[in-house]
Amino acid sequence: MNHYTDYLKNYYTRLLTLRHYAFRIDKILTDSITTIVNLENIDDDFLLHGSRLAISDWTSNPSEIFSTGIRVRTLKNDYEQEIQTIISQEFGFAFAQSFEALETFMKDCIFNKISRNEDFKNSLKPKDPMNLQRNNMPDGDNLFIWVKKACGKYFNEYSNKNNKVLNFTDFWKLIALVRHAITHSSSMIKKEKIEVKKWQIFNSIFDHEEINPETIKIKLNRSTFNLASDQLAEFGFQIFKMLSLEENMEWQDFRSNFSKTSVK
Repeated sequence: MNHYTDYLKNYYTRLLTLRHYAFRIDKILTDSITTIVNLENIDDDFLLHGSRLAISDWTSNPSEIFSTGIRVRTLKNDYEQEIQTIISQEFGFAFAQSFEALETFMKDCIFNKISRNEDFKNSLKPKDPMNLQRNNMPDGDNLFIWVKKACGKYFNEYSNKNNKVLNFTDFWKLIALVRHAITHSSSMIKKEKIEVKKWQIFNSIFDHEEINPETIKIKLNRSTFNLASDQLAEFGFQIFKMLSLEENMEWQDFRSNFSKTSVK
């Protein structure tokens, strides 16, 4: 019996669902570009769509609606670029949710181990061990520290030697930074926040646009998101494998139904 298998399956189900939905949105929006661009009966400056923001004053007449003066317009000539921006944004949101699915997977695994192993729980030195529950476990780097400890000797061994030539901690910190930028900074990142050793990882997964000498904007399309999603899936598998090996649990059964030479 492997205590972590169901968590990995749930994680993969979530990743694939997010990818499926994102690819469907991409297909619909990309197809619409051809439709709009080929409309010969309208000029390039034709207004395809317009939006304006009107609100009410909560402490005044509730039936009075007034314009804020904020408007957004889509012209035919701008349509293709706007759709590419929307697609990148949607893939960004899907990546952020995929990262959160990875955190959920890690929390599930670590809490399971805590629940079965009092010595491991005490080794983590939680702030309130008597009241440690699944819903008050740490997030981010603090959670990752617990994962590293749970993986034992295998973490450093596999992080230092793998066929991706990828340091696991560097990878984690980078994807956490990207997720934070997408969620909180409109996909903008200050270049100084990406350490020199992490640029190679960043450039191998993400595209970006230079906004100014100090700032870049993360760009995602179907290909780059597919790669990023695969990386998250494979990283999750490494965590599953290391946790399993540390506790002498069978881990190869999970992939027994897949060919080693299968093509995605």
